[in-house]
Amino acid sequence: MKKLKIPVIILAVIALVIVYNKLPKYDKEEIELFQKYKEDFILINDYILENYSHLDDESIHVCVENMEITQLFNDGEDIFLPPEIKAAFNSIHEAFLNYEFSFVEITEDRISYGGLGYRMYVFSRNGKVPDYFYSPDDNMHEEVYALGDDWYLLTVYFL
Repeated sequence: MKKLKIPVIILAVIALVIVYNKLPKYDKEEIELFQKYKEDFILINDYILENYSHLDDESIHVCVENMEITQLFNDGEDIFLPPEIKAAFNSIHEAFLNYEFSFVEITEDRISYGGLGYRMYVFSRNGKVPDYFYSPDDNMHEEVYALGDDWYLLTVYFL
């Protein structure tokens, strides 16, 4: 009977570690940083969903010149950018901590704000914790931080 308990305990510990690693993390500093820009992210989300929800499974590319967002485009076509939305984009650009911010990707499940950096902000449209960085088959091992209200920060560190 004792011989059976040890493997069961080891398996239970392994299962707990796996489940724990899949849960979103909480980082007070990351949450505070996001709170500075949350209203702008929400403004952009609302604008995108209201005007460009037909672009599901598409990317909106962000054109940045001299550290300022100058235009958005999708599939080579410019996207109209009202001044308040342009200001919101320039504001959230700062949330990437000087890393590239070059796209907004819209899918049925999420809206992702990212670039070629290690940070990506994701709004979960289906209420589920994001389980990939760029795509479901990218084999990246992201850390997920819960920011509240279905918002998440995904980070990936390359070794």
